[in-house]
Amino acid sequence: MKIFLVPRAAPRGSVRIWVGVLASQPPVLAWRVDGIPIASTRIVPLRPLASAIPAALLGDRLADNFTGVFEINGLDSGQVYNFTVDASTNEVPPVFRLLRGGVYATSFSFC
Repeated sequence: MKIFLVPRAAPRGSVRIWVGVLASQPPVLAWRVDGIPIASTRIVPLRPLASAIPAALLGDRLADNFTGVFEINGLDSGQVYNFTVDASTNEVPPVFRLLRGGVYATSFSFC
């Protein structure tokens, strides 16, 4: 399984993350910030994790490519946060720095 995270523009005090997962079935994502689980009330699925390929185009094949967009709220601008997303046995530890005005710089890795 491979997980890809791409930060997107977000309102002040939050971060939006596009998630792409290559897997044989959609995983359940577990989010943490600075090693602490994030309360589900702070995670807004703007587009829940679902097959990237419409069912009409899949035919008899199983979906193996899932994407979603999530917003995490309740963050302070100007702070550095270490986000971790667990899905099965794979982790991707990106770091997001929220800047004034809600725009942020990023560094992240792909597994």
